[in-house]
Amino acid sequence: MKRKILALITALCIALCFSSCGVQNESSQTTTETVSDGAITVSVRETVKESSKSETQTKSTTKKENTEKSKEKSTSSKKVSTKKITSTKNKQASTSEETQVQSEQSSKTAVPTQQTTQSDNNQYCYLTVECKSILKNMDKLAPGHEGFVPSSGMIIERKKYEIKANETAFDVLKSVCSEENVALEYTYTPMYKSYYVEGINQLHEFDCGKESGWVYTVNSSFMSVASSSYYVKSNDEIVFSYTCKNEMK
Repeated sequence: MKRKILALITALCIALCFSSCGVQNESSQTTTETVSDGAITVSVRETVKESSKSETQTKSTTKKENTEKSKEKSTSSKKVSTKKITSTKNKQASTSEETQVQSEQSSKTAVPTQQTTQSDNNQYCYLTVECKSILKNMDKLAPGHEGFVPSSGMIIERKKYEIKANETAFDVLKSVCSEENVALEYTYTPMYKSYYVEGINQLHEFDCGKESGWVYTVNSSFMSVASSSYYVKSNDEIVFSYTCKNEMK
C-alpha cells in the first residue's frame, strides 16, 4: 500500500512538474510572440516612417522640379516676349527707314520736276552787239579807236538772257554789258522818258562818219521806238549794231 501511495504521489509530482513546465513554455512562447510582434510593429513603424520620409522627399523634389520648370517656362516666355518686342521694334525701325528712304527718293525725284517746271516758266531772249560795218570803213574811223574794234566785228556774241518782269531792250543791253565788262555810255531824256545809247566798247556816235552810230533790231526788224521803250518778249533776238551810215532811212 505504501508503495502504491508513493507511486501515486510521484506520479502527481511528475504531473505537476510537467504542468508547470508547460505553463512556462506557453508564457515564453507568448513573450516571444509579443516581442516578435513588437519587433514587427517597430519594423513596420520604421518602414512606414521611411516610406513617409521618402514620399516627403519625393514630393519636395517634385515641387522643386515643378518650380524650376515654371521658372524655365517664365524665363522662356520672357525671352520670347523680348524677342517679339525686339522683332517688332526692328520691324518698326525698318519700316520707318523704308518710309524715310521712300520719302527721300520721292523728294529727290520731285526736285527735277519742280526745276523743270520753273525752267519751263522762265523766259529768255538773246542779245548780240556787233560792229562789222566799221571793218568795211576803217578809213573813216577816228584815230585811236582801232583797238576797240574786234577783228571779228563781234563785241558780244549771241548771249542768252533770262527776262525779268517789265524789262526793255535797253535794260537787257545794260545788264549784259555789265556781266561781260563792256563799257556802255548813254543819256536820259526826261521829256521823252527814254535812254539814248551814245557808245558801246568806246565806239561812239560819229566816230566812223557823220551818219555813224548805234541802232538796234528785234527779230531782224528796226524798231520805231527807243530801246528803253520796247518791252522784251520771250525768244526775242535783239541785236545792237554800229552803223557807218543811217540805215534806218
